[in-house]
Order: sequence, then structure tokens, then C-alpha cells
Amino acid sequence: MAEMIFLQCDNGSKAACAACPKCGRISFQILKDPYTGDSVALLDKELTCPVCGSTYCACSTAQTRDWSAAFGRYNLNGNAYNSAAKDNYIRQQELNRTNQQAKMIPIARWKDRFALSTLKRGEAYVRKGVVEDLVKLPGAFTAKVQGKDTYEVIIKLKDNDIVSMECTCPLGKAGDISQPTKMMMPITVGIQLSRWL
Repeated sequence: MAEMIFLQCDNGSKAACAACPKCGRISFQILKDPYTGDSVALLDKELTCPVCGSTYCACSTAQTRDWSAAFGRYNLNGNAYNSAAKDNYIRQQELNRTNQQAKMIPIARWKDRFALSTLKRGEAYVRKGVVEDLVKLPGAFTAKVQGKDTYEVIIKLKDNDIVSMECTCPLGKAGDISQPTKMMMPITVGIQLSRWL
């Protein structure tokens, strides 16, 4: 179980100030035993952070110095600090979700990411039968594509969204679906892939 960041406690006291390392929220906690200067102190009871939902049973001094500036801001105005910490955490979570969604291509719209010339070449390759050994795996498709050489292709899926496309061809950039023009060979597999779903 994770540990909170121990910020302040007097020797012999059971009241400690600690920070949630995930969201930055600072709060006062009750220790199980009076503080004796140890690097880890157990909390009186398990704590679930009301901002991020992380669960803690102890505080650690391992990162106390890294949090001294945050603790200084908290000491100036604790409510404002915790409000800003919560807002920042929520904003970061939304940004993470947006970034994750931007990296995925809905399977029904995968063609939208590719240039028309790339699609036409890919369709021509499929008509020529250059896609070999197309295998559907849990969460992915693999294939060999015959071009100048034989190239290995992996297309990974999550909930019918393409999350990564990898190709050993010279134009393939492993896992990067934000630059589909570099994905000439995987597109040929993608064309067949859409028929399998």
C-alpha cells in the first residue's frame, strides 16, 4: 500500500501533517503511535484520499524535502492550496483521458487518418494478395506483408479502437498512429482488419 508524504509532526505527538503524493492534497492525520522520529509512521486507521481515491496506511519521510515548497504554500493558506491541488489533479486527469483518446482511432474511422494516395496503394497491395498470415489475437492482429521485403505488422486494439500500429517497414514508426503517412504497410492489414470485426 502507498505511503503519504510525511511533512510535519512533533516528537511524542500523534498529530501529523501529510501530503497525498498522487494529487498533492495536504491534511492532518492521526498516527497509530506517538511519533519518535522514525522514517515511517503508521496511521491510526486507513485513509482514502477524498480527491484521488488513493488509500494509505502510513506516512514516510523519504520525500519530505521534495514537498517543502508545497508545504510552505499550504501554511500560507491551506484551503486555497488544497483547492488548487484538487483543481490541478482533476485537470491532469482530464488531460490524460483526452491524450489517451487522441491516441486511439475508432475502428470504423481508421481510414480517416490516412492520405488518399496511401489508401489507394494499400488497397492495391491487398488486391495483389501481399498480406499473409493475418492472425486475430486477443486485443491485436498480426500479419506479414510482402513488399520489397517481408514486413511484420502488429495492430493493437482496445474496445474496438486502434491504440497502436507497428511495422518493420522503413516507413513504419513503431506504435505511432499520429503519423499514419509513415504506416504504409500496416494500412494494408487495416483494410483486411475491418472485414474481420
